[in-house]
Amino acid sequence: MNSQLKNIVLPLLATALLLGGTISCNIDQREDVKITNIQYFNIKPKSILESISQGKEDAFISVDTEPELASSSKDEPVAWNQTDYLQIAEALHELVWGESLGTWNLYRMVFSSGCDQVDIGFQSGQLVFFKVINLNGQETRIGHFIEIDPSRSFAQAMETEYYPDLEDWKAIDLAKVKISASEALQIAEKNGGYEKRTAVKNVCSISAGISRDTVVYDGWLVIYSPSVFIDKIDPVTGK
Repeated sequence: MNSQLKNIVLPLLATALLLGGTISCNIDQREDVKITNIQYFNIKPKSILESISQGKEDAFISVDTEPELASSSKDEPVAWNQTDYLQIAEALHELVWGESLGTWNLYRMVFSSGCDQVDIGFQSGQLVFFKVINLNGQETRIGHFIEIDPSRSFAQAMETEYYPDLEDWKAIDLAKVKISASEALQIAEKNGGYEKRTAVKNVCSISAGISRDTVVYDGWLVIYSPSVFIDKIDPVTGK
């Protein structure tokens, strides 16, 4: 992905996550937020899925810092879909926290690519999982944030505590999500996204995000940025 598109991608992701923010009904209280763990990893986009399936220990290489935005992988864009990102997230979660995602709730997924990569696959993914536990005598929400960015050969895992638990995050039941991120993108393309992005010669980025706690829409929100096109898609019917 070129530097012009990279300058679009991060604001796009921030916008998508912002639109998916929650609003607490407890106006007289506020949650305290504390990051308790953050780890960075190098990955090999060409081989990571095979490494994970074979149980190899070199799928994630721990590093001290996040790579600079300007540094990018020389590899070809990845042809990854929603399932691939979830598989990588599962493996990274087990590595960092020593447990599978089986007992965790999926809160949000956001996948992104350049507009010129629509027919290839998503080039980054951000996934958020959570559970509510009793910590020091009060209900505390634990959030696990995973970012996977093959364009930088990079992955990140972060744990955050929110206490007391006020926002009542709602979980995504993947068994009820019949429309995948890739399918939502193709629907958005047919609904006007193709015309909008080709009108700006694909100098834009796309995100497909879903969360049950969105301010704007409780379903897939496909955003072509900056200010190109937005489509809302039902995750069950595709309408």
